[in-house]
Amino acid sequence: MPLKVTNAGEIILLGWLMKTSGTNLTLSLFKNDYTPVDNSLISNFTESTFGGYSNRSLVRATWNTPTTDAAGKASIAYATDLVWTATSNETVYGYYCVDTSGALVFAERFAAPRALVDGDTLTLKPVFTLRSEA
Repeated sequence: MPLKVTNAGEIILLGWLMKTSGTNLTLSLFKNDYTPVDNSLISNFTESTFGGYSNRSLVRATWNTPTTDAAGKASIAYATDLVWTATSNETVYGYYCVDTSGALVFAERFAAPRALVDGDTLTLKPVFTLRSEA
């Protein structure tokens, strides 16, 4: 029988995972045409270099309170938008997050790549989800 985590348990686990234990994460955008998989490595990603870009620290205290939707999926969103204004051209495919040791924690490819040109703004609000196996 699959493991069952209650809706309340999902919220507790997300709070522990993203807000209260461990270190801050660093979010970086990537510019190579890559789709993250279960065994992705940091070496699979090529960090963005467009003018106006820098990676961002995801401070644990800055995540919102976790919630559960009507389908029973728990999620937690970063409280502030991450915004970059490009001063050069580059296509961005997604983002990845590492811990303080440099270990890859998670990554997401955008639904469609963003072809940035000078003056474009890219806005991102990371959301992490958790759902029981059954």
